[in-house]
Amino acid sequence: MMLFFDLVSNTIESVSILAHFAPLVLFGGGHYLSAFTTEQLQAAAYLSLQLFEYGFAICLVFFGFDCFTMAYLIVHSKFFPRFIGVLLVIEGLGYLVNSFSLFLAPALQARIFPYFAATAIAEVALCLWLLVMGVNVPRWKEQQAEVAGAAF
Repeated sequence: MMLFFDLVSNTIESVSILAHFAPLVLFGGGHYLSAFTTEQLQAAAYLSLQLFEYGFAICLVFFGFDCFTMAYLIVHSKFFPRFIGVLLVIEGLGYLVNSFSLFLAPALQARIFPYFAATAIAEVALCLWLLVMGVNVPRWKEQQAEVAGAAF
C-alpha cells in the first residue's frame, strides 16, 4: 500500500510541477504569444500557479495516506520508536485536513495552514532518528534469526 500511495503521490506531484514551468513559457517571448495581451499572459501565468497549488493538494492527500501506512509499518516493525509512528499519523491527518480544506473551505485553509506546519516534526524526527540512531540492529538480527529458524 505504501508503494502505491508513494507512486500515485509522486506522479501527481510531478505532473502538477509542470504548472510551475508554464509561466516561463508564457513569458518566454515566443512569437506565437503576440496574439495575447500582457494582462492575458499574466492571468494565464497566475492560473497555472493556482493549478499547481490544487494539484499539490491532491498529491498531499495520497501522501497523507502514505504517512498512515508508514506509521503502521514503523509501529509494527519494532525497529523504530513508536512515537515516530504516532507523529506520522498526526502528520497524515494534518495533510488530509489541509488538502480537503483547500477544496471545501479555501478561506479557512489559509488561516489554518500555519498550524499544520508543526506536523512536519514527524518527517524531521524520522530523518534525524535514521541519521543519528539508525535501525535497531540487535532487534533486526534477532528477527532475522527467528525468520531463518522458522524457514527450516
